[in-house]
Amino acid sequence: MAKGITAQEMDSVTASGLVPHLGTTTNSGNSYSVTSNTPISTNQKFTIKFNVASSTAPTLKINNDTALPIKKANGNNAKLYASVYTLFRDGSAFILQGEGGSGNVQPDQVEAGFTFTNDNGEFTGTLSKQAFVDAITSKGVTASMADPFNTLAAKIDQISTGLKRASGNGAPTGVEIVNLDFEPLIIIIRCNGSFYYNDGHQGNDNRSAQIGGAMYFVKGEHNYNISASVTTGRDGSTNIEINPTVSWYLNGFKINVQTRTSSSSNNISASIGNWVAIGI
Repeated sequence: MAKGITAQEMDSVTASGLVPHLGTTTNSGNSYSVTSNTPISTNQKFTIKFNVASSTAPTLKINNDTALPIKKANGNNAKLYASVYTLFRDGSAFILQGEGGSGNVQPDQVEAGFTFTNDNGEFTGTLSKQAFVDAITSKGVTASMADPFNTLAAKIDQISTGLKRASGNGAPTGVEIVNLDFEPLIIIIRCNGSFYYNDGHQGNDNRSAQIGGAMYFVKGEHNYNISASVTTGRDGSTNIEINPTVSWYLNGFKINVQTRTSSSSNNISASIGNWVAIGI
């Protein structure tokens, strides 16, 4: 049968490698104490169970020794939980061994669902991607909660921050565009209107007039006409104007123009020569 080893038979080198356990502490606030049959000298390591968590700057008193602060390896005050720890007595403090991570990052700076450790212990992140996803999708770029943050950052680059422009030819009386890749906010058209009435068979001069120019429209603003008073052969002066109607779409627009005069005439016409749309 194997023979037991007494403390007297154990050499000093072997004894120095043992880590004694002192037991469980009692406390008064952050002041902890423990009674043990094992004295702890400077430069000695030991384990101990703390009965409750600490809140600020903990201290430990072993038997009748002087109470010493419990520090992390970086010199900061240790944050203790009701658990077992390994400490090292360096003469002026008890140094927490293998306490885990440190730092000052806070839960609202770490993505929700992921754990981390700072100077105060282990926490779970609370930073949600939802606000980022909502902001990106509101600008017309597809994003989801499944996208990692680096993907969301790349999608921000896809958001258009400048004005877009498109142009094209018009048509008689009107034009309708429904395939723009942006929402138009300003539309400019070049248009003209005219009328003509042949009155020569009654011995009078013919009656005719025309008007043209550029018109612009701003989404949400009132539309204005192009109008003029022109001299005609038979009647002296006649008022002529071009009346527009505008419909706005998210991806286009519809504009119709109509010529009106202050007197009845034949051969009334209006047309759009070309258009330019500007938007975002």
